[in-house]
Amino acid sequence: MSAASDAANEYATIVGAIAAALVACGIIWKKAVRPTARSIRILIEAVGRIADATPTLLVIAQEFEANGGSTLRDSIDRIEDNQKSFNGRLDVVERKMDRISQQQQESLDSHRAIRAHQQEIKKHGELMTRKVATELDAIRTRLLVGKPQQGGLHVAGGSDESETPPE
Repeated sequence: MSAASDAANEYATIVGAIAAALVACGIIWKKAVRPTARSIRILIEAVGRIADATPTLLVIAQEFEANGGSTLRDSIDRIEDNQKSFNGRLDVVERKMDRISQQQQESLDSHRAIRAHQQEIKKHGELMTRKVATELDAIRTRLLVGKPQQGGLHVAGGSDESETPPE
């Protein structure tokens, strides 16, 4: 049985080697071939999508090149130019508003000065009115001292219309 035993050992060795080779192939398949195949499939799909998107991307790229007309780049350039123009106009308006604001402040200051002067004039007028009234009272008192008060005001050297005329 030695020949049969040798054949059985050899058969077992071959089966073991085949099993080991299959296990190694499975590990290689699982760890290297399958991930690589997936990556290649994903890469092929991505290349296909890029190829499909290329015409659209070219149109978009052309929009970013100025041609002196209707591209997106030309529109952006016009918007920037208009913005610069508006900024210049806005600066002019701001300067005018500053001048108007300054003129309004000057007018307000002048109005306040005039109002203060009017108040001074009013106070002076009231003071003068009181002074004149006091002086008139003093004059009236001097003129009426010692004169009878019958029917009217007696003024030295004059007469009152309410007095009876001499007979």
